[in-house]
Amino acid sequence: MTTMLTKPFRVFRDPAAAVDTIGPSVLALAGFDGVHTGHRALLGRAADEAATREMPVGAVTFDRGPERRAGQKDTAALTGLAERLRLLREAGMDFVVSLPASRSLGGLLTNRVRLDVMKAQIAVVRRDPGSAGALAFEPVPVRPTAANSWVSTTRIRERLSLGDIETANDLLGRRYEITATVKETGRGWLWAGTPAARVRPAPGAYRVLVRFGSGGLAGEIESVATVTADGTDLILPLDVPVDHGRLRIGFLARCATVNG
Repeated sequence: MTTMLTKPFRVFRDPAAAVDTIGPSVLALAGFDGVHTGHRALLGRAADEAATREMPVGAVTFDRGPERRAGQKDTAALTGLAERLRLLREAGMDFVVSLPASRSLGGLLTNRVRLDVMKAQIAVVRRDPGSAGALAFEPVPVRPTAANSWVSTTRIRERLSLGDIETANDLLGRRYEITATVKETGRGWLWAGTPAARVRPAPGAYRVLVRFGSGGLAGEIESVATVTADGTDLILPLDVPVDHGRLRIGFLARCATVNG
């Protein structure tokens, strides 16, 4: 079922721009790669706090995945920016602050907010009347939950690297999806490339849901995809002609073998 979104949604490059545009707000502080079940629990608590205070609610993310952030090792992302924005909006956020990939939450807030705000993960942000041009952050206490201690982007990435799609999907609260680009087709099969910036499941065969972005095909079909040995491409047995375009591949479960 498609989620109906009717209220306005804004994207900003800095918390100050958000405050200047929409006023004091409740802000959830995290990278939100994956927008998994633990993230959504945090977002739900931020939304509840915003409703109590009658303020807008927003979240922080990054304009590119963690593999592009300065000072971190190369790590592929679970979600691209467009997908993260869609998921954050569906989670009830009124706005998102999308930080440049070269920044970090700590670096952005070093001179503006105490460390206990970062530990709280939720803060009320407003202009500080006692300091011209500065922002004031009021930490909102967050009680840790079992979900937040167990669900993590790192753990989801690990399960995908092992081919454990079922557990990864449970932690995400939805099926894991990536976009693939058609590279070559043959009689009854299709070869598609997957983006290096996205986490790719371990080599092997998977039951998948394929959505076509172009090529004159509408809707989606269920198929079996093989992730190649080097993990960079997908091979799908398809009985429909596809000569170009992009595919959305939703991973459902791992298969023991591929039926050709």
